[in-house]
Amino acid sequence: MQNLNIGYSGKGKSSITVAKNLNHQFKSGELLALVGVNGIGKSTLIKTLTGLNPALSGELRLYGQELSAYSNAKRAQLISLVLTRKNAAPNLLVKEVLALGRQPHLNWWGQLQGEDHRIIQEVSSLLSLDRLLEKNCTELSDGQLQKVLLGRAIVQDTPLILLDEPTTHLDLEHKAELLRLLKQLCREKGKTILYSTHDIEWALEISDRIWFMDGKDNPVFTPEEGIASGLFDRLFSREFLQFDRQNRRFKLQ
Repeated sequence: MQNLNIGYSGKGKSSITVAKNLNHQFKSGELLALVGVNGIGKSTLIKTLTGLNPALSGELRLYGQELSAYSNAKRAQLISLVLTRKNAAPNLLVKEVLALGRQPHLNWWGQLQGEDHRIIQEVSSLLSLDRLLEKNCTELSDGQLQKVLLGRAIVQDTPLILLDEPTTHLDLEHKAELLRLLKQLCREKGKTILYSTHDIEWALEISDRIWFMDGKDNPVFTPEEGIASGLFDRLFSREFLQFDRQNRRFKLQ
């Protein structure tokens, strides 16, 4: 992306800019954390990257072609999206949600083939979802539902996966498990994953790079670069909050 301005339509023909002059090039096999305060534009950016929200201006290219030039079907073969919503899978069985991930790859009959079933089973085993396949998603815990939605994205088998605050509402154990899975997908499957989060300490622990949306420079850096340069001390400078570089933790004063 180059000089990308994002936002949404206001009343009449006007538009409201949420963030501007965004520049970034994704790397294959990279886990990238998107951080920033509420309302800075993280969710808007993720939706713009999938084509759900049109960019206000600037360049957004995928494999050398403008994102807007792709059909919805082709785009769904390249990008998968996981949004954090309680009603993301209303009244569907877990196996039905996973099967939805294969829709972009089905023939015109829309029927699952042997390879589709194989992929679904492989992902189900990877995420330990086998015992949940016949359960309705309304019966699942937050952690279980988040794994199912991630499973659908993996079944979709796209090179780029975007997740909007996937660790929200998860306890410590499920949060760690989910982030470990994201890292595993990048390392073993070569996926490129962008996820938004408020868990900065977790992002420092597991992410390859961090993209900080600050409404100004919107810097992208490795955890080591951010720590060594004192970037976290500056970006999160509060009289009651201090960043401990040695332990990679924030401390209350």
